[in-house]
Amino acid sequence: MLKCGADVNLRSNQGETPFYLAIFHHVQHPDQIDATCIRALYYAGSDVNATNAKGYAPIHLAANFGHATLVKWLLTKGASANVQPYPYILAHMQGHQLTASLLRNQHLRAIES
Repeated sequence: MLKCGADVNLRSNQGETPFYLAIFHHVQHPDQIDATCIRALYYAGSDVNATNAKGYAPIHLAANFGHATLVKWLLTKGASANVQPYPYILAHMQGHQLTASLLRNQHLRAIES
């Protein structure tokens, strides 16, 4: 579909983009979902900061499920750690301290600059 020019930022009724849904499925089933789809959507022009109707971005999903590696990747691709609700708070509330620390440090660096 991407080769045929599909709109990678088209939204569902809940405001979710294909990239958001790929991240959602990846954090739900990390052993079953190949990250190739996520990378393909990113390189096709997906907005890594696109939020759904509730205001959640892909980084919120990765933080909530404690996927530190995915959080790092999203940050290197331009995802913001400074969106409300702050992803580091979601990670902390779920007991994912490594992910929370990573996001909090990124958040503080952004505030200081």
